[in-house]
Order: sequence, then C-alpha cells, then structure tokens
Amino acid sequence: MSKTSAGRSVAETAKAAVDRVCEYPVIGLLVRAGLKGQHDGAKDMAASMAFFSFLSLFPLILGLIAIGGFFLNSEEIQTRLHELIINIFPVSADFVTGNIDSLVRLRGAASIASVLVLMWSASKMVAALSRGIKNALELDRPYAFYLSRLRNVGLTLLVSIVVFGAIAIAPAAEILADLRPEALGGRWNAFFELIAGQFVGFAITFLMLGIIYTLIPFERLKWTEMLPGLLTATFAIELGKGAFGYHHTNVSSYDLIYGSV
Repeated sequence: MSKTSAGRSVAETAKAAVDRVCEYPVIGLLVRAGLKGQHDGAKDMAASMAFFSFLSLFPLILGLIAIGGFFLNSEEIQTRLHELIINIFPVSADFVTGNIDSLVRLRGAASIASVLVLMWSASKMVAALSRGIKNALELDRPYAFYLSRLRNVGLTLLVSIVVFGAIAIAPAAEILADLRPEALGGRWNAFFELIAGQFVGFAITFLMLGIIYTLIPFERLKWTEMLPGLLTATFAIELGKGAFGYHHTNVSSYDLIYGSV
C-alpha cells in the first residue's frame, strides 16, 4: 500500500470516528463547534477579543468615572465602585483604584471631549467582539467606517449604563446575603451567603453578554438560541476569573519577578 493510500485510509477512518461521535447530541455539538472554530480561526479571534478587551477596560472605567464624577462624592458609592473594579481586575486592584481616586479628585478637569475620547478608545473592545461574533454567525453586513465607529461607541455607552445599574443593585445582593433562615443551619447559611455574594459578578457578566449577543449581530437571534451559549459563556468567564485569582494568590510568584502586573 502506498503512502498516499495509507494517508487516505487514516483520514477516512478518523472522519468516520468523528461522525460516530457526533451522533451524541452534546458531544456532537462540542465537536462540531471545535471543528468550525478551527476552520474559522477561532484562536486568532479569541486572542484579538481578549487583547482589545483588556486594552479598552481601563479607558472604559475612566470614562465611567468621568461621567459619574458628580455622584462619586458619596464614599459609599466609591466603595462599591472599588469592589466592582476588584471583581473585573483580580490582580493589581490597588493600582487601579489608586488611579480612580486620583481621577475623582480631578474630576472637574474631565470635560465632555475627554469623556468622548475615552469612550472612543474603549469602543475598540466592542469592535473586536463584533468581528468575532459576525465571523461565528457567518454574517456580513459592512458599514461605512464612520457609521461602524459610531455604532461601537453607542454600544460602549450602553455597556456603561449596565455597569452603573450593577452598582445600583449591589445593595439588593447584600440584603439577600443577610436573609439567612436560621432553620437551614450554619452550613447552609454559609453556602447561601457565598451564592448571594457571587450574584452581582454573575449578573454583570450575564447582562453584558446579553447586550452583546442581542445588539451586535445584524440578525436578531431568539432568546432560546442565545440562552445556552449565554449561560455557558457566563459560567466560563466567572470560573476563569475565580481560577486566575486563586492561582495568583496561592500558586504564582509573579510579584517576585515583575512586581505588580
């Protein structure tokens, strides 16, 4: 048997094995998603979205503070904002919150033009997400350059509103955490407090992803179509944040080499 025939035989055997695996609903879905992602360059898209998201988060936060500078006179609101930032940036939170405090003290210098520039910079994140989602859904509806940028800035402002809403609902989560029925016992009360404490971070991620999945695609998707992916992405993001924070706190030694990274 020639090498060409042997290679063809191996490829056919592998394809037959993949087809058999795809007959199982859940496993088949994961396999098909992996194959499509490999074909569409999902790794490059994921790297692009991660890079521009982290690059845009700090301008987005500064823009949010510049917009809400009038309300940041309240120490309670500043504390809640710091907690939100720590959830977003599990590492180097002191550096970020220190810059936020400096900006709050200088908020009078934040003009409308500076806010627009910050939001324009933060819209890079939305643009990268838009490209990834369009490729995943195989949608192609090009806008003119200026219309595309304006659309991305508008979506960035909408995400900002969600962040302010998350700060507003934080007291509700704290109230839920305090409602611990004594009949459940101490162990169940601790479990309930842990779940209620994680609710805000989960809700913020879920709402932001819901906005992205709803507004970015050119064709409106049904909620029944979005919900499985939305829940999967939310759980994956929250699990990744928790795992990274645990690794940085208990395993890694980055500070010995790089300091605050």
